[in-house]
Amino acid sequence: MSASSIFMEAAKKAVFGCLVFSAVALVHSAFLTPDLWLLGFFGAAITLVIAEPESRFTQPRALLGGVLISFCCGLLAAHFMPGEPAAIVTACSAAILLMTLLRVQNPPAGAAAAIAASGTYDWTALLAPTATGMIMIVLAHQAWKHLNHARL
Repeated sequence: MSASSIFMEAAKKAVFGCLVFSAVALVHSAFLTPDLWLLGFFGAAITLVIAEPESRFTQPRALLGGVLISFCCGLLAAHFMPGEPAAIVTACSAAILLMTLLRVQNPPAGAAAAIAASGTYDWTALLAPTATGMIMIVLAHQAWKHLNHARL
């Protein structure tokens, strides 16, 4: 593979990632919550989806299930241990355990647990922006896979 084809492939991935993250950011900041920037796991999930679209970590079940389970773990930890640094450790540990048992491991989901455990969010954040953002990313993942298979 030549240097120019490697560069073009990387540029395509960067442009697609920028478009996806821009869409997620626009929808959430305009319609759902202006607090999108605390949800850093969206960027990590988009990067993983584009870099490794066939990975088991980027399948819809892992993307949605892993993040939603992890966010719930964080919310529960924040509820039972408000303001405690141990809430973040507990949330991440519980998220890893549950994702492993349910076979929905997703590396960016660890950040979802930590962010939710910070105590900044309530249960409504599970739906918006968390679930809606991940659904947008799953749809983008399917589009990316389709675009890559169409050109083969």
